[in-house]
Amino acid sequence: MVLDIIAQNYTIVLIVSGLLGVILGIDRMFKKREEESKVLQGLGFVFGFILLIMPAIIIYSIDQEGVYSNYTLLLMFLVGLSLLARPMKDLPLAVTLSVIVALGGFIGIALFVGRDGASDLPITLVAIIMLFVVFIILIATLFIEKTLDAVLVVLGWGPLITILSLTSVVQGTLILAGITNHYGILYYLGFGQ
Repeated sequence: MVLDIIAQNYTIVLIVSGLLGVILGIDRMFKKREEESKVLQGLGFVFGFILLIMPAIIIYSIDQEGVYSNYTLLLMFLVGLSLLARPMKDLPLAVTLSVIVALGGFIGIALFVGRDGASDLPITLVAIIMLFVVFIILIATLFIEKTLDAVLVVLGWGPLITILSLTSVVQGTLILAGITNHYGILYYLGFGQ
């Protein structure tokens, strides 16, 4: 019941987490790490984690077509990772394992429930992309700490967080306001017309 409500309101989660990400990204662009807002960092961690588990909640709870697109699930994953990049740098193995568990849950639920979302981007391709990103982070975590730091610096880079989060806000707003269908921004590129 609660998961259904959360899943049906995924656009609001996209918008709120996107707005937080934009503010956090701007904060990171203009301040040194020591001067960044601890409140924004904490909220970024919470919303990053929420965005990582949202695809599994959506796949599990929404069984009708045309409500979400797999592109949106991938966007949630990328924004969630970018919000978690700095905390992952401080706790690489623990957070990486958490990401793997969340990703495993997403894949398991997608396969168990047998839903493929809108027929836009196969859910298996979304899972493969997510798995590839997590695999790179895991390899870096286990073997090359300097590479991990570089990957996480890029993912946690203020301008990248701002761009991904702004995309999230626009995607959620377009879908929520009914301006486009469940493809959001991609609707303007000819998807789902």
